[in-house]
Amino acid sequence: MEVRIANKENFLVCEIELEKPITPEDIESILEKIPSAGPEGIIISGRIPMWLLGAIVHHCHPRPWVAVFDPRLNAGVIVASHTPERGVGDLVPLGDEEEKREGGQQ
Repeated sequence: MEVRIANKENFLVCEIELEKPITPEDIESILEKIPSAGPEGIIISGRIPMWLLGAIVHHCHPRPWVAVFDPRLNAGVIVASHTPERGVGDLVPLGDEEEKREGGQQ
């Protein structure tokens, strides 16, 4: 199992890749690899069991917001928020910001 944390401009992306099946007994060791608190929101990405996703969202509760990545939208969908700037259901795009700026200027 691999957990990768990427720092974006205003949020983190936590990508989880499972190399073999996991069990609920693995939850604690996985959560230890994910920063639970911080000043920025976090997007959770990866093909993981729903029970693990629920545990991760709960673990990240101290953050301003938590989102789950939806590849069809290429964005995180906020599922928990403590800030008026971003509410549940809001999208956080993951596209390359530089590409978007260049594309918008043409």
